[in-house]
Amino acid sequence: MHSSWIKIGSRASVLIIIYLLLSVPNTKYQYFNEEAPGAIPFSASSDKLITDYISIVRSYSDVEKSSQYDSLIAQLSYKLNMLKSETLDSKSLIIDAISHDFGRAAAIVSLSSDDPESLLESLWFWRTYLKEQSIFWDINNEDQKKRLASSISFIGQCEDFIATNRGLHYTKLTETSASFDTSSTLENIVSGDFLLSSHDISYSYFEQAKSIPELSTSIGLVVINGDSSFYTSATPTDGLHITATSTFINKLFAKRVLLRLRDDIPEIIANPGIPHIAANFAYELAIQRDINYDFSSNQLKKTSLCEIGLLQFAYEGQDIEFITSFSPTNDAFVYSLNRLGIRNNTGPASSEILFHPSIEVIGIQLSGENIKSRNLEMASAIINLTTIDAKLMKSLRWKLPYYRLLKGYSHLISLMGNTPPIAKGMAPETALIHNYINDKNEELLPILMEMASQFELKNNYFPTYRMLCEMGMSKLEAREYK
Repeated sequence: MHSSWIKIGSRASVLIIIYLLLSVPNTKYQYFNEEAPGAIPFSASSDKLITDYISIVRSYSDVEKSSQYDSLIAQLSYKLNMLKSETLDSKSLIIDAISHDFGRAAAIVSLSSDDPESLLESLWFWRTYLKEQSIFWDINNEDQKKRLASSISFIGQCEDFIATNRGLHYTKLTETSASFDTSSTLENIVSGDFLLSSHDISYSYFEQAKSIPELSTSIGLVVINGDSSFYTSATPTDGLHITATSTFINKLFAKRVLLRLRDDIPEIIANPGIPHIAANFAYELAIQRDINYDFSSNQLKKTSLCEIGLLQFAYEGQDIEFITSFSPTNDAFVYSLNRLGIRNNTGPASSEILFHPSIEVIGIQLSGENIKSRNLEMASAIINLTTIDAKLMKSLRWKLPYYRLLKGYSHLISLMGNTPPIAKGMAPETALIHNYINDKNEELLPILMEMASQFELKNNYFPTYRMLCEMGMSKLEAREYK
């Protein structure tokens, strides 16, 4: 009898030792037990240039709103026309002056019935002008780089704010007027174009961790071979995959931007076919190899690819270094990103290609209603990620043995052609925290939606992404949500 208990005890001890070993995080996750700052960090590109005017605008009568709006449109038109033949210095105060005018005009048109088309056209011209001028700026200079990125990002915030609060479906292409027809699509796509989109926001932490978040997380390459057109991208949901361009264009989106390498940069002048060659390389790679998504955002890896990693791989050896990190990672995100296994905190995010001088914007498409949903989902995710404290992390690590066994099971399921519970390429530690955040989102998201709805009823405009983050944080601090 005594020996039986010894056997049971020894087997139990072995199981406990195995369990304890399995619960030790990979050294890659060095901040698994460290405390992280529990706050949403400041963004270098703030929507306050818009929202600070709201209280003033609300005091205007309809006639005053129209008068102020018309005056601002006239001022902007005059300033922008004066700039057409001038070279803009990166330190010029005109950038700040025009940004303030745009912020005020966006606040007025979002709370009135005035026609937004003229303002959206001016925003389009301003972005185009900044992109043209920025080729003369020194993007190796941190101040100039930040100036460019924050200025262009603010244009996007104005467009998003207008589209959201006026309920617009907005499409704009080079040399065409803005369209508010819901059936309008991006056209004039050529082989080698880039499509930046927010259609997959299932794993958008790194994108939001930037000081200047653009909130459009997926980017891919379009290749046109004869009558066929395909879009190649690497996304969390599908890994490296190919979609018919027409199918991708018809997908739901919040924001979509069509980008193209400038035809006046030396590399393209020397070899105009480079964009097509790179896009075709990505397309052939997706046909020939099954490549997982890189959840660690390590752009140097080739065995797995994230969105920006695919672009870098496709253009390798083409002497085009267009993917430059324009915005540093906020310090408050470092611990949180490391818990997900993201260690390359200084690398570029996919949306940062939008800021690069060698890239021109060919078209843009916004859906106001979908922007609301995107911002709510992304705010909820980032709040839940950045508020995980060391105490919670210590409690979560005891689930690691289960997730490691689940990862092994996922490999078997994948071999059978079924969808695995843990995505291919995702580490057990990452899956544990990602799933925790998704579970908490089911609690926080309805609360945020209700808060946003009440805010909109009271203030006559939908809260911005920054405001949604602050609202969610206030709930946590007030212990109304745990």
